[in-house]
Amino acid sequence: MDKGSKQKTITADDMELLTQTQACNPILYDRVMGLLNMVHDSRSRTVDDVEFQVIDKLRDLGKDLLTTWAKKQVEIETAQALEQHSELKRSKKKN
Repeated sequence: MDKGSKQKTITADDMELLTQTQACNPILYDRVMGLLNMVHDSRSRTVDDVEFQVIDKLRDLGKDLLTTWAKKQVEIETAQALEQHSELKRSKKKN
């Protein structure tokens, strides 16, 4: 970190978000932690290797983030539709 930049304090909200993510979406949590762990990885690698690994990890993280966000939006919109139209019934899959 640069001498001129201030270090951000980890808040209780930050920790709660990490804890919730670990519990609700362990794959997303693992991807974020994998990126963070790259900073502390002492293995000798070329810049190109690290760059490609970061790009791959960010691509996977982006896919997971968008998928998680979309699923949450569907849940929210479904709940709103059910509230607005009480005659709608939630259907369940038959086994």
